[in-house]
Amino acid sequence: TAPAVQDRVDRTALRSPIAGIVQRVLATTIGGAVAPGAALVEVVPAGEALVVEAALRPADIGFVHVGQPAAIRLSAYDASRFGKLRGRVAHVSPDVVADARGGAPHFLVRLAIGHNGLRAADGRTLPIVPGMEAEVELIGKDRSLLSYLLDPVAQLRDRAFRER
Repeated sequence: TAPAVQDRVDRTALRSPIAGIVQRVLATTIGGAVAPGAALVEVVPAGEALVVEAALRPADIGFVHVGQPAAIRLSAYDASRFGKLRGRVAHVSPDVVADARGGAPHFLVRLAIGHNGLRAADGRTLPIVPGMEAEVELIGKDRSLLSYLLDPVAQLRDRAFRER
C-alpha cells in the first residue's frame, strides 16, 4: 500500500536539530541496528567558531597552559603564501587520552581561533572547514640566544658530582 510505503520512507529520513556540516558518520553498517539514543553522526554547527583539536605529548604538558597563544598551520594552504591562523589554548584535558587508532597516549588540547578563514594576497578569504588537518605551534616565553647556549652548561653543573 502506498501510504504504508510513504510512512516507512518518512521514518527513515534523519533530520538534525541544528544546521551544520556532518563531521563524522558513526553508524556505517548497512542494515545494522543502532541502540536507542545512540549518536549516528557528529554535526559541526554552522556559523559557530571553529575549534582546533591537537594531541600533546605527556612530556610537554608542563609547558602548556590555558590562554597560551598558538600559531596554526593548515596543511590545505601553503603557510608561506597565506600565513598561519592565530589561536589560544582554550582547554587542556586533565589526564592523558588513549589514542583510538593505537597511537601513543596524549593530552587533548583545544584551541580557539579568532576567525574562520585565511586572507589570500588578492583579498579573498580562504575557507576553513571542519576536518582540515592542522599543525599547531604553541608559543612559549621569549628566551635570549645566550640562555639557549648556556642551558646545557647549567644542567651539567646541576647534575655534576651527584651519586646515584
